[in-house]
Amino acid sequence: MNSQSNRNAEENLLKHLFETSLAGLAIFRASKVSDGRIDDFVCNRTSAQFETLTGLNPQDMLNKPLSVFLPKNKQSSMLLTLAEILETGGAKVFEHYFPWLKRWFEVNAFKVGEDSVAAIFTDITRRKELENEVQRRIHYEDLLSSISLLAVEQNDLKVFLQKCVEKLGEAVEVSRVYLFEHNFKTACVNNIHEWCASGIEAQIENLQEIPAQNLEWWTQSLEKDGLISFSDVNDIPDDFTRETLQSQNIVSILVVPLFVNNAYFGFIGFDDCVNYKEWPDEDIRLLFSISRIISSVIERDRNSRQQASLRAQLIQAQKMESIGRLAGGGGSRFQQYA
Repeated sequence: MNSQSNRNAEENLLKHLFETSLAGLAIFRASKVSDGRIDDFVCNRTSAQFETLTGLNPQDMLNKPLSVFLPKNKQSSMLLTLAEILETGGAKVFEHYFPWLKRWFEVNAFKVGEDSVAAIFTDITRRKELENEVQRRIHYEDLLSSISLLAVEQNDLKVFLQKCVEKLGEAVEVSRVYLFEHNFKTACVNNIHEWCASGIEAQIENLQEIPAQNLEWWTQSLEKDGLISFSDVNDIPDDFTRETLQSQNIVSILVVPLFVNNAYFGFIGFDDCVNYKEWPDEDIRLLFSISRIISSVIERDRNSRQQASLRAQLIQAQKMESIGRLAGGGGSRFQQYA
């Protein structure tokens, strides 16, 4: 009698949850192999809110293995968790990301009946985005501090610039980070520093002595708009630029200019060869901040070289003046014996 009462109470609770819960609710029945081991779960009931949250039609899910809807690298953890709940009779709360939905869910799962698990899905995507945003901001602040310190400590400009692109590449999820210099004497543009992610082909050797006239659209865009940002390079209107980027397997690009002593020097940028990337504001602000640090270090290096050159010229002039005095004075003494 008590067992029947418990089942009735459980059914009433589930009915109430299905009718009133603002979260998505689904029930998964264990699918067992011949020796009794659980090898999967089958969805046999979903709430209306479940469809609203996930965008999945219940008819597409009912009586289908849960593993079909899970990425392979996540199948085992999700299925093992549900199996553990079924075997222990306990409950678990865990977070799960569904990549095809691009959403995070908090899953509150508990045993119902002899062979089923009920799961309440709550969309926590916005919360996770905020958490990731905070973590990314902290990460980027640490990166800026690191590069700022490097700018003070490092006296070799080439070493500093290479370390900058390396630190950027390791901190930001992109395929390439690069720095280009516009040589106005030769009217060419050169890739002077590059970092590439694992498995990404380097391009620095192929991007030397590019005629500046071929980059007219590129340069004008940087000077006019202050950046070049495309989540899909196919949208770039300039044929030469678009085809050049496509030949390097680039799908998304973000570039900002470098100005040294208020004059256009070149640019620094990110390539993504894997994902079509909507560049977040944090990435854009980071790249601008790094560009300002790089510009200041290049200015400092140029000023230092100019001062060193002036000092050398002054010393040389003083030497020549001294030699002239000696030569002039020596001549007058020789003339005494003429």
